[in-house]
Amino acid sequence: MIGMFLKNQIKLLSVCLTVLLISPSCATVTATSQLPTSPAETKMTRTELGLTATPTETENLTNIMDTPIPTDTNTPTLVPPGVFALLFYPPLIMNYDTVIWKMMDVNFIQVLKLETCQLGEIGPSGNFPTPDEILQLGDVRYQVTVSDKTPPGLITARYIEDQSIKDYDYNLGVAVVMLQAKPSEWDKCKTLGEMVLSTLHIP
Repeated sequence: MIGMFLKNQIKLLSVCLTVLLISPSCATVTATSQLPTSPAETKMTRTELGLTATPTETENLTNIMDTPIPTDTNTPTLVPPGVFALLFYPPLIMNYDTVIWKMMDVNFIQVLKLETCQLGEIGPSGNFPTPDEILQLGDVRYQVTVSDKTPPGLITARYIEDQSIKDYDYNLGVAVVMLQAKPSEWDKCKTLGEMVLSTLHIP
């Protein structure tokens, strides 16, 4: 009876030991079978997760983004401060003092310390009134017409270049520039504006 009991106990112990010895190896097999064992399998796993870029690929993308993009050589360059390029009359330019004037738009500048004093170009119309005077400013000659009617409350002077610029193609039209300010600022504006107008030239 005791022998039978011991025999059963030995069988039970044997089964338990077998289970204990097999279980860790089964767990190891199960765990390792779920892990990729090669770089190719790693990549597939990343792809399945939606992570297609490996760290090296990400670095390559960053390097590409850091590479300067070639610029179009046909793109016009920006006009430097102090240069007023007349868009209607290329290649004519005027020079202005950036301490006194500020470029407000591509075709007009304004005196910083005066509220209304502006100097800007007007497109060619070919229909200009008889000038009030012919004015020589440096090397440039202008036909000048002054009005205090339009727009109301401002004095407006048109300076029409009088074909005095050597080597300029007048088929493009004679340059027309307008100076404008309210009456209380007109004298200062006229003095400052005519300094700029005297610099009209081909660079």
